[in-house]
Amino acid sequence: SAPPPAPAPAPSFHLREAAPPEEKRRLAAELSLPPAVADLAWQRGIRGMADWEEWTSVDVTEQHDPHLLPDMDLAVDRLLFAREHGQKVLVHGDYDVDGLTGAALLYRALRGLGLDAQAFVPHRERDGYGLSRRALEHSRERGCSLVVTVDCGSSDGELIEEMALGGLDTIVTDHHLATERPEALAFVSPMRSGSEYPFEHLAGSAIAYKLALALHEALGRPQAPETWLDYVALGTVADVMPLKGENRLLVRAGLREMSRRLTARRGSREDVHPAWRALARVAKLPAGELSAQDLAFRLAPRLNAPGRLGSARPSLDLLCATDADEVDSLARRIEEINERRRKLEGVITEDAREAARRRLERAERENRHLGILVLAGEGWQPGVLGISAARLVEEFGLPVLLMGLEADGSGRGSGRGQEGQDMKKLLDGACAHLERHGGHRRAVGFNLKAGHWESFSRELEDCLPAPGGDGSCRLLMDVAVKGSELNRDFLDGLEQLGPFGEGNPEPLLLLRRAVPTDARVLKGCHLRIEFLADDGLRRRAIVFGRAEQLQGRVEPGVETDLCLRVARDTYQRRPGEHGVALHLVDLGPAEAAS
Repeated sequence: SAPPPAPAPAPSFHLREAAPPEEKRRLAAELSLPPAVADLAWQRGIRGMADWEEWTSVDVTEQHDPHLLPDMDLAVDRLLFAREHGQKVLVHGDYDVDGLTGAALLYRALRGLGLDAQAFVPHRERDGYGLSRRALEHSRERGCSLVVTVDCGSSDGELIEEMALGGLDTIVTDHHLATERPEALAFVSPMRSGSEYPFEHLAGSAIAYKLALALHEALGRPQAPETWLDYVALGTVADVMPLKGENRLLVRAGLREMSRRLTARRGSREDVHPAWRALARVAKLPAGELSAQDLAFRLAPRLNAPGRLGSARPSLDLLCATDADEVDSLARRIEEINERRRKLEGVITEDAREAARRRLERAERENRHLGILVLAGEGWQPGVLGISAARLVEEFGLPVLLMGLEADGSGRGSGRGQEGQDMKKLLDGACAHLERHGGHRRAVGFNLKAGHWESFSRELEDCLPAPGGDGSCRLLMDVAVKGSELNRDFLDGLEQLGPFGEGNPEPLLLLRRAVPTDARVLKGCHLRIEFLADDGLRRRAIVFGRAEQLQGRVEPGVETDLCLRVARDTYQRRPGEHGVALHLVDLGPAEAAS
């Protein structure tokens, strides 16, 4: 049998700039925070109580006025006309979570206001990205007079023009950059040139929410602003939008709203969005306050699964449904699809991992140091490649593009990047090789032209040479902590800096000179280490899915620097109770710290 792979090179740990000692003491006292959390707050630009109150606010009455969005008034007027004249409206979403939540939100809001609305979601394989030609046929068959897009339409000017010639009006609500403005009746987007909206990073679901707010207001039926924020929070986090500015406010308030509805009594007035309880049950989420990580890693993958393997319709139906029995049935069906997705993704991830190792070994022989992994495989299902790419980004510390190759040499793929990288801009620079592409800074999708694989991969590798060139990973740590600081007070203070995600990454903590005493592999792929910290107490840390990569670096009795994250530990605890869990990110010899 083949020998086990050598452990990955140990990282070098470097600390971000810390607050001056006097400033840290002052901030910790003023905000009643542990010193290390005060350091983290200072790094985020928080200098006093006013900054802190703004950062932690959940007062959604402070959000920006929807009417500042371009064409919002035009969109509202057209919907009012449709309501007054009994016209049918098609809400056209997208098959990812942002498009699904936004479409469900808008569909339910329109129906609640008396409009004859229907919801449509494209099929990934049959329809591809963006506004679907099948939706045009669907609209004609159903007698619709108006299409409202959610999270799509910015790049579909030709089809929108064709729809207009056929007497079908279109309102585009989207957050993607458009090369040319679509000639829609209204184009509601903060990304439009000349937009006066103060915040450009809204998710598609957030723009749909703003339209719902404005329409309620125009009808003299102002909506409680938190009503749909659970949908907005999930869409924003799932679409990897930066959790800064208005997004922080919307997601914080949305998490609180979703947590509240998870515990609502079945069938009560509070139980208006039963999808969350059904999803939490199949995801085995404990009752209690949700985090952005719960949305990103527990709920979003399940809602994405049907669209990745076929039709996203079950997920859209789940988000639109109000009947508890229907929701339970749909959640069980989605979980079955998600299990198939997980098995398929596991096979592809392992294939891609091996391809990554071979590519890195070949690059080493060529004396090239790669700054990106561009990989392809026959039979790789395009719908799950984004998940596999995200896993490889974490394992190899490089941006990753994965593609499923067709027999003619064309292919479809997905890419994921690291904090601070712009994957959309990267693909813009290689567009000569692509039929089409789209996405955001951290997540992209693309269709490759036949015969362009070698030139495409080489061009991207040349664009992103590895810094340094020694093959090691440089980890930038947020703050150094002592073992005695890793307690509930620290965790409670840290959670106030959340929600964590794009633009506000979960802090990396450096614990220096820990002494491992034991390391065990759990379930064949997880690694749990026991260690003595600087306070002499024995602790445990676990890393999921990377035992093979890290086990060889654990040397019992040898001082080691640990890169950690802290999280709530709810395992085998009663609802509402939690302790402090330490999650190992990486480890290296003690002298690696600088």
